[in-house]
Amino acid sequence: GYPRLFEFEHFAALRKQIVREAAAAAASEDALENVAPVGAYVCVQLRPTSAAWEERLVAAAAPGRPLVMFSMHRHENKRTVLHAGLQEALAEGGAEHAVVKSKDELTLHVGFVRLTCRPVLSEANANSDKSKLMRFLKGYAVATTYGPAVFPPAPVLAFSKDMRLVASGSLLPPDPDRIVLKRIVLSGYPFKVHKKKAVVRFMFFTPDDIRWFKPVELWTKQGRAGNIIEPVGTHGYMKCQFNGTVQHQDTVCMSLYKRVYPKEDLTEWSAPVADDMS
Repeated sequence: GYPRLFEFEHFAALRKQIVREAAAAAASEDALENVAPVGAYVCVQLRPTSAAWEERLVAAAAPGRPLVMFSMHRHENKRTVLHAGLQEALAEGGAEHAVVKSKDELTLHVGFVRLTCRPVLSEANANSDKSKLMRFLKGYAVATTYGPAVFPPAPVLAFSKDMRLVASGSLLPPDPDRIVLKRIVLSGYPFKVHKKKAVVRFMFFTPDDIRWFKPVELWTKQGRAGNIIEPVGTHGYMKCQFNGTVQHQDTVCMSLYKRVYPKEDLTEWSAPVADDMS
């Protein structure tokens, strides 16, 4: 859950500090003495942290398959909320575009890290921490999922279940406070109209629901705005007031928003092997 996620207080400043520390450590005399020259053969001893990791290492080091080793910066083993800006991949040879839905299972290659997850797609909104949910990937979108903290910039490749490239992009700063909202619209119809007041039905069916949603603003398809005054009867009728004359053929709507969280990632997280090699 979110209480167990790692949150950076000042991510940009921390990233610059860690990069400077890594550059200084790499340029030190001790590091230069222990660096293997280019083209030399080296022997690396790996110490698996569990039997599952040992099996994965044996499978990854199969003949004919390269085994990539990389070091990690500080805090890159912490679990947080990752955001990646993805651009829909172009179809090759006139083939149809792969339909990517929000929360579909994807394999994300983020730098050297590979994630099997079900990200939530949302609109890119740089001026606010709230973004609208996108049901499908169309053009550019922001994919949100759980994963280890990776410092941007890092390239991101998204593959479907059949390992077909569906999107590509770059990593954005991790931010658990970024809110993805799903919009739901409830609709009702005027039953009786008198100038700026109307009795609306078919939006709710119990007086308790009307009282609960009374603070929410109403709007109509013809541009009127209003609010609920009180319930009428016991079958969900309600008296409403608007800022203009309401027509009988108009439709009264109410917008509701719900925060959407990513699906739990499908990758099993444990102590990375890179921790033992650092």
